[in-house]
Amino acid sequence: MTMWVDYHLLPDRELVYLVTAPAFCLLAAGLFLGRRGVTQLCASRLPVALGRISYGIFLGHGFLLIAREYLLESGRLSAASSPVLIAGAIAAYLGGSIVIGWLLWRYVEEPASRTMNAMVPVR
Repeated sequence: MTMWVDYHLLPDRELVYLVTAPAFCLLAAGLFLGRRGVTQLCASRLPVALGRISYGIFLGHGFLLIAREYLLESGRLSAASSPVLIAGAIAAYLGGSIVIGWLLWRYVEEPASRTMNAMVPVR
C-alpha cells in the first residue's frame, strides 16, 4: 500500500511547483522584511492555533491517508469521480486532520508538557 499523493487527482506537478515555489519565497520575504501584512496575518489567532496543533496533525494525518488509500482501492474515489466528491474528500481530510491534531494536542501533548514542566525545578 503506497501512501503518496495521488497526482492524477491534482493539477500537473510542474504547474504546482511553478506556482508554490514563488509563493513560498514571497511569504518568506514578507515575514523577514515586515512587521505588517504577512507578519500580522501569520500572528493572528487561526495560524497560531494551527501552529500549536501542527505536531498532532503531523502525527495523526497518516490514519486519514490510510482511509484515503482504502477509498481509492475500493473504487469509491477515483480520478473519474465528480469534482464535488473530490472536493468533499479533500475537505474531510483537512477537517479530520485538524480534529485529530487538536485531540492529540489536548489529550497527549499538553498533559505531557505540563508533567515535564512540573518535573523541572523553577530557578
